[in-house]
Amino acid sequence: MPWDHFIREQLAPEVFYPAQSHLRAGLGFLSAGPLELSRAGTAPVTFDYLDRDDIVTQTMAAFVSTTANCARCHTHKFDPVSQADYYSLQAVFAGVGKGDLEFEITPSSPFAKTASIVA
Repeated sequence: MPWDHFIREQLAPEVFYPAQSHLRAGLGFLSAGPLELSRAGTAPVTFDYLDRDDIVTQTMAAFVSTTANCARCHTHKFDPVSQADYYSLQAVFAGVGKGDLEFEITPSSPFAKTASIVA
């Protein structure tokens, strides 16, 4: 599989391949990592920001093999990711939400057999 196709499947299969619903399992990549709920009710803006920071960090580490955490606060002269780029990446993931989401596996779902084994 070509690298660019793989990345699309992991980060936005519903946009690039809307007719292939079985690819949505790749979105699990975005939900990997910590989900820190201690500030979720008291400071939702901070919670969302820190959650997106985790997504940007893991995406950059996995697909670009570089860190982006430093650019959250400032731009270094020779850093590969500027502060403007960092916040552009945060904006890309602004619509991603984490939490306990319920879903239904239908008998025709490609995951129906797997779900019955796990259950």
